[in-house]
Amino acid sequence: MPCVIKACPIDGGYTPWSEWSDCSKPCGIGVTSRTRTCSNPEPEFGGRNCSGGYQITQTNICFEENCPVDGGWSEWTSWSQCTASCEGGTQGRTRGCFNPTPMFGGEPCGDQETEVEERPCKKEKSTDCDSALIPLL
Repeated sequence: MPCVIKACPIDGGYTPWSEWSDCSKPCGIGVTSRTRTCSNPEPEFGGRNCSGGYQITQTNICFEENCPVDGGWSEWTSWSQCTASCEGGTQGRTRGCFNPTPMFGGEPCGDQETEVEERPCKKEKSTDCDSALIPLL
């Protein structure tokens, strides 16, 4: 009678960890990962699988550098009071480049950090204005 030899079970074993991947983002907070598989050796002839499944992945948070932040204009301030008490005059308002402030090599809002806008203004003609224009004798 021929003799049949059964192959011994081979339990699965993990490969060494792969190298860590590059950070998923070039700046700011990203993720990096590495893996290993149950293929060193693969389970055969009824051997046990690796306890953590075929592939295990580890992830870590990574940070390469701060991302550039481009500047943004704030809201305009309210218009100032008219510079003249009677007819004529101007009023102004401003806004600044701090919403957000440019950082880490980000672009500024423009040539200046603050913009000024002016417009002519007129006050209604009143009796006070008429009396102010009468020369004193």
